[in-house]
Amino acid sequence: MSSEEAERRITLPDDEQERLEAIEGWSLSSWLYWLQPAERQWRWWDALIKDDDTVIVAVEVDGWPFPWGALAWLFKGCGADSVEPEE
Repeated sequence: MSSEEAERRITLPDDEQERLEAIEGWSLSSWLYWLQPAERQWRWWDALIKDDDTVIVAVEVDGWPFPWGALAWLFKGCGADSVEPEE
């Protein structure tokens, strides 16, 4: 995915971003692009272990919308069964 396409996609509604990601999947290069410090629009803030099956992670974002999909895939890559944003 080009940087122009990535920029266009972050303006799409969350449900449309998720639909496109589900159809196309994330290539490693697309995913890593959004995790580079210059492109990453979120910062780790805090985390809380709620129970044996639940971790709540708080991140600070530079603005909304942001490339949520890259962060969700990071959590899934770390073993999360599901990732649910709260606004």
